[in-house]
Amino acid sequence: MGEQDDLPTHHTLNLALGANAEERRRHYRELFRTDLDQRSIAEIRASLNKNIAPGRDRFKAEIETLLERRVRPAMIGRPRKHLEPW
Repeated sequence: MGEQDDLPTHHTLNLALGANAEERRRHYRELFRTDLDQRSIAEIRASLNKNIAPGRDRFKAEIETLLERRVRPAMIGRPRKHLEPW
């Protein structure tokens, strides 16, 4: 771990974390130093258990567009009938 590997190329966001590899590693580790609050952990767990994406509706809509598949729970039950007015 921490050894130089020339095979993968670095993403620009990773490169923006620091001027050299050691600085980038340090800043990357800092991204994960804070604990998630219990509400966030519960949302992530519930999403994983249901095989759906966690996050806000806008994010979920973008993911559905990119993956061309549903990442939100499906509606339960039969579709509602639209009654014609008399």
